[in-house]
Amino acid sequence: MARLSRRRLIGGASAGLAAAGLCRLGTANADNASPRVTRVLIVNAPGGLRSTAAFNASTATDLNPWGVAGTFGSVTLGNVLVGGGIAHDAPSWPTPVIPELSSIADQFAMIGAADHAPDGSHRNGDHNDDTVRMATGYFGKADAPGLLTVINRALGADANAPVAVVGARHFGIAPGDWLAHAPIELVYYQMPDQPPNGGHPQVGQLLEDALDQRYASRRRAQARGVLDSYRGTKDVMRKFGPLLAQPTLKMGQFADAEVDGITNQMLGEIGGIDSSGDTQSLGLAIRLLQLGSPAVALDLESFDWHDNEQTEAPQRYPRFARYLAGLHFALANIADPDGGGSLLDTTLVLTTSEFGRSGAPGGFNEGAGTDHGSGPGWRYQAHVLFGGGIVPKLIAPTDSANEPTEGNVSTHALLATIACAVGAPIEIVESVWPSGSALFPEGQALWQLWD
Repeated sequence: MARLSRRRLIGGASAGLAAAGLCRLGTANADNASPRVTRVLIVNAPGGLRSTAAFNASTATDLNPWGVAGTFGSVTLGNVLVGGGIAHDAPSWPTPVIPELSSIADQFAMIGAADHAPDGSHRNGDHNDDTVRMATGYFGKADAPGLLTVINRALGADANAPVAVVGARHFGIAPGDWLAHAPIELVYYQMPDQPPNGGHPQVGQLLEDALDQRYASRRRAQARGVLDSYRGTKDVMRKFGPLLAQPTLKMGQFADAEVDGITNQMLGEIGGIDSSGDTQSLGLAIRLLQLGSPAVALDLESFDWHDNEQTEAPQRYPRFARYLAGLHFALANIADPDGGGSLLDTTLVLTTSEFGRSGAPGGFNEGAGTDHGSGPGWRYQAHVLFGGGIVPKLIAPTDSANEPTEGNVSTHALLATIACAVGAPIEIVESVWPSGSALFPEGQALWQLWD
């Protein structure tokens, strides 16, 4: 057991949402970097999720051949995401059924037109370059830090659990001086059996640190950066090594291991798919948030279909919907360990993908799939946000052709919003995603999400 069980559960999703205003700090503006949330979870859908068929569902057949299920608040759900109803059982929870996504979608905010080409380029999307852009804000620039690296630099030293990536390693890009602040990369089936200590514990630590410093002082700048990374890793292991070896982080091995009454078995039920890797990874991410991680990024599913999307998508998208519904359910029913409501009240959740998918006559290319394209189908990607006291609203709406009708939001602005919301100092955020520049005029936090 990681802690004594306090059996603190929030009675149902609605009770957790009743306190959703707790994080609001009044009217916000672009210069107000006061934190809105305690933690953030990035749910990344790799490969290029077709948001025009999912939660920004278009009525245009070329962008959404499966049709529209309905509009729920700010979100328009597509049939491919919710077709047939996807409520699922969670027998270990006090409320043993997780509702389908359509029943909670009106509690989501949505950014309809996040432009992942803020330099104005209309070139075709590319996985490698646009994955980097989604994480760093810059096209193809692996020498810019990822979102979680920025957050780790600002908040990691004071965290009770590590800033971590679970598959979504691009959010942990850490070049040059940022190397020492790279988030830890975790895989649910590779958690250590013994606490990694990252160097000599206690008795030898002072001598080891002195030797590290002496050696580093004699190296060139590039080599010192690599050494700083290793030293940073050792510091993380010294601090979090015992935690990483706890049964409560081994989702598939110790079903009864629990923290504050939330067992691994309970976390394994929230995805609705027994023993799947994504379900275990999602449980691990939630556990890290419960234990005090200020930021976690997680990969779920894969949406890269150049062929066979016509048959594959109706299986994958409903699973993604179950993961989102289960995540919302779990956060609403787990008490914030610091008090003040549920984890849903203090955790901001954001969906991401490197780009959308292109349109084609009838909705598919010759291989019954979609390509990256050069039009608004891929360029303007929609993102869903929930939790953390945000106000359900639509920012940057689009028309049926997925073209912005009231302007767009840059990737810079999106990343700045998340970093500022969780408490990264404005000077760090501005150094990475400057606002008001000629190239990135929209690069400032979207405080209206909380207004």
